[in-house]
Amino acid sequence: MDALWMKIVQLIMLVESGLDLLLQPVNAIHPGLTIALLAVCTVMATSEFKKRFKTKRYLRLEKEFQHWYAVRQQALEASDDPSKGREMAKNIDQSTLNKVYYDYFFEGLMNNLLTTYIPVLCLAAYINQAFKPEALQQMIGQPAILSLPWQNGTEISGLAMFVFCLAIVWLAKTLLKKVPFRFMTKDLQETAS
Repeated sequence: MDALWMKIVQLIMLVESGLDLLLQPVNAIHPGLTIALLAVCTVMATSEFKKRFKTKRYLRLEKEFQHWYAVRQQALEASDDPSKGREMAKNIDQSTLNKVYYDYFFEGLMNNLLTTYIPVLCLAAYINQAFKPEALQQMIGQPAILSLPWQNGTEISGLAMFVFCLAIVWLAKTLLKKVPFRFMTKDLQETAS
C-alpha cells in the first residue's frame, strides 16, 4: 500500500511540475492573471465534464424518476375527489417514487462529485501550494496577490483570488446562458444582406 501511495505522490508532483512549467509565461505577467485563467479553464472543463460524463445508471434513474413522477401527477389529476387523488399519489410515493428519487439523487451527487467538485478542489489545492505567500514574495515582491488600500491593507491570497474568480466566471456563464441572442442574429442577417 505504501508503494502505491508513493506512486500517487510522484504522479501529483509530476502534474504540479508540468502545470508550473506550462503556466510560467503567464506567471511572468502576473500571478493574478494565471489564477483568473485557471478559474476560466476550470469552469469550462467542469461544464464539459458535466455534459459528457453521466453514468448509465444516472441516465436510467433519471428516466425512471420522470416516469414515476408523471404517473404520480396523473394520479393527482385523474380523480374527481382530491383526497382520493392524494391517497393514490401517496401510495405511489411510498411504493416506488421515494426509492427512485433517493437513488437518482445520490447518483447525481456522486456524478457531480467526480465531474465538478474533485476538479475544483484539486485545482484549489494546486493554487494554494503554487501561490503561497513565500512563492508570491519571490514572484511579485509581496506575499499576496492584491492588497486593498481602502480595507487597511487587507491582502488577498492566491486561493481567495481563485475562489473569487471562480464565482465571477460561474455567474457570468449562468447570466450569458439566460441572455437572449436573437437580436444579435437579426443584426447580423441585416448586415449580410
